[in-house]
Order: sequence, then structure tokens, then C-alpha cells
Amino acid sequence: MSMMILVMEMNFILLEYFFLPIVLLTLFYVGAKQNNSNGIIAVRNLRHLCKSEIDKRIYDELHKRGVYASPSVKYGYSTIPIALEPYKIAIFTYPQSKMALLKRLNLKHHELYLRSFGWKVLKVPQETFQKDVDAALKQVFIQVKINNV
Repeated sequence: MSMMILVMEMNFILLEYFFLPIVLLTLFYVGAKQNNSNGIIAVRNLRHLCKSEIDKRIYDELHKRGVYASPSVKYGYSTIPIALEPYKIAIFTYPQSKMALLKRLNLKHHELYLRSFGWKVLKVPQETFQKDVDAALKQVFIQVKINNV
């Protein structure tokens, strides 16, 4: 019985003093090889993915202000025209005319779907962006509370 305990202690000592340093050295080597630079992050220009001219204007204005938006993001069955993915914010535009009732109902359906997954949905009339883009984006930034832009 005591011989068996002695063999088990020898195996544990072998494991502890032989394999453990190898594992630690391997982890140190892998960690030293990783590039942890906090330098420039490459951002691709995704303007060609915008579906409409208003979405392109919104994308360009956000890009000028240093906010990198993602156009035409698929989320489940819904497609978000402009998304600020780190903030989980979706920006939708809609026509303000009374004839576009079906478009607004469809937008409401997408809004409820995205809100159920924790997204904040901002709906802005297309006419607002066509008249004054700066005022519309200021309204978006106030609602979103992005202060560093």
C-alpha cells in the first residue's frame, strides 16, 4: 500500500516539475509572439453597400465625424440600412408622406424586432436629411449620447 502511494507521489512530482514548466514556457512564448499593438485600426470603406442616396449621405457624414457606421447589416431577417454596431444602434430613414403608410408599418415591424434583441432604433424622416444633414445628425447624436464626436 505504501509502495503504491510512493509511486503516485513520484508521478505527481514528475508532472509538477517536468511538464508544468514546459506548459508555462509555451504559454509565455505564445503570448510574446502575439501582436498587442494599439496602433491604427484599418477601417474599410463600405459606402458601396449603401442601398439609397440618403444612406450614402448619412454614411459619409458619419464618416467625416469619425463615427464608423456599417451599411446594410443583416440581423436575423431584418436588414439595417445604417448600423453603429459597437453601440447596437440602428438608423432607419422613412418617407414622411401619407402615401408611404406601408413602408412605415414595415419599419415599425423591423423596429420591434430589433428592440427585442437590445438594439436602439432611431427613425429619422428622409426630408430631415435632405434639408439639413448637420441638424439631423446632431439630433441623432443627442439621442445616442455620443459625446466624443
